[in-house]
Amino acid sequence: MANALIMRQRTVALKTEGTAGTAETLANADGAINCYDSEYTAEIPVSERTSQGTYDANLAGVPGARMGRVSFRTDFFGGDSTALWFARILPHAGFTISSTTATAVGSASTSTATVGFYVDGIRKQLAGCVVTSMEIGLERGEPIYATVEYQGKYAAPTDTALITPTYPTDLPERFASGNFTLNAVELPTFSGTIRIENTVEMRPDPTDVTGFLHAQITRQQITASLVVEADTVANRDDYGTWIAGTAQTLALTTANSCVVTLPGMQRQNVTQGDSNGIYNRTLELLHTGSTAATIVSG
Repeated sequence: MANALIMRQRTVALKTEGTAGTAETLANADGAINCYDSEYTAEIPVSERTSQGTYDANLAGVPGARMGRVSFRTDFFGGDSTALWFARILPHAGFTISSTTATAVGSASTSTATVGFYVDGIRKQLAGCVVTSMEIGLERGEPIYATVEYQGKYAAPTDTALITPTYPTDLPERFASGNFTLNAVELPTFSGTIRIENTVEMRPDPTDVTGFLHAQITRQQITASLVVEADTVANRDDYGTWIAGTAQTLALTTANSCVVTLPGMQRQNVTQGDSNGIYNRTLELLHTGSTAATIVSG
C-alpha cells in the first residue's frame, strides 16, 4: 500500500492569465509565495431527479456548473513593489498597478489568474479567477498578514508533483514602528482588519465544459473594523462624528514604508468594550465617496 498523502505538504501557485479564463501553465516561480492555512473547495451542484411511480430512490442526478475557491494567508511586507502579495495578488483583487502604487478600481479591473492548489502529489486547479476578498489583519506588535480568497472555474485534479519554488525570505511587517492614523490623528489600536470585499459573478459560456467563461468583479466594498482605545469627546468624538456622517481618511504606514490610504472612511457603528480594564471602542468604517483607496509599496 502506498504512503498516505500528507496534508501539511501543500502550497499554492498563481499566474495572471493572458486571456481571461484560459488557464496558464504553472511553473515553480509561480509558487514563490509564502502561504499558510491554504484551502480548496470545489462547488459543483448536482441536480435532483425525483423518483417515478413506485420507485422510492431518486434517479441519478446530473453534476452541473463547475467552479471552486482557493484561500490562503500570506505575509504582508512593504518597501518593495515586486512583493508577491502586492504585484501578483492585487491585480486580481480589483486594483490596477502603476509603478509602486496600486489603486482600487473594483469592477473596472478584469485581470484574472490561474490558481493551482498542490497537496503532496495532487494538483487542483482553477482558471479565470478573481479575488472575492482580501483581509489585512492587524494585531498590536504582531506580524501583519493578508488573507485572500480566489474564485474561478474548476479543472479536474491531476497527479502532479509539488512545485519547488524559491520562497521569499522577507519577514512580514509588524503592526508596530509605523503610523496608523484616522483624520491625521494617531489611532491607538489593539487589533483590527482592513477588508476588500468584491462581489463576483461567474460569466456564462455554454461552450466551456464548466459552463463558465471566467469570474468577474461587479462591485467592490472596502471596510475596516478596529478595536481602539476610547478617548474623550474633545480628543476624538467617535459618536459625534458617527452621527454627523463625517468621512475621514484612515492611513497605515508600516516600518518599511508601505502606505495604505483609505479616504472617505465613514463610521457605520461604534460599540464599547473592555481590554483587560482599558475602556475601548470598536469602530466599523466604510469607504465612501469618489476618491480611490491606494496602496503604495516601494
